[in-house]
Amino acid sequence: MNFNKRLRLYMFGFIFGCLFVLFIYNRKESKFNYLPNDRVIGDFKKKNIYFDTSFYGLDTTKLLNNSKVIFSKSIINKNDCNNYFLETEINKVQHSFIAISCTKLVRFKNLTISPD
Repeated sequence: MNFNKRLRLYMFGFIFGCLFVLFIYNRKESKFNYLPNDRVIGDFKKKNIYFDTSFYGLDTTKLLNNSKVIFSKSIINKNDCNNYFLETEINKVQHSFIAISCTKLVRFKNLTISPD
C-alpha cells in the first residue's frame, strides 16, 4: 500500500471520527463545570430560585452568570443550607449579594450596589 492510499484512508477515518464526536457532543446537553465557581453557579441553576425584593429591576440571569463566588466570605457545611457570598460587576457597578443554597431551593438576598 503506497503512502497516498494510506494517507487518504487515514484522513477518511479521521474526518469520520471527528464528525461522529461532533454529532454526539451536540446532542448531549452537558456542561463542563470543573472549577469550584462554575460548580456552585451550575448547582444554583438546577434548583428553584427565589430573589429578594432588592433584586427588582435587575437582569438576574446576567447577574448570576457573571457572578464570582467568594469562598473566603462564604459559610459552607455549617448547617443544612450553605451561605455563599457572590460578587459581580455590571456596567462598571459592583454588585454583591448572598445566596442561601438548600437542597431544593436557592434564595438570593442582601444585594449591595456600590459604584467603582
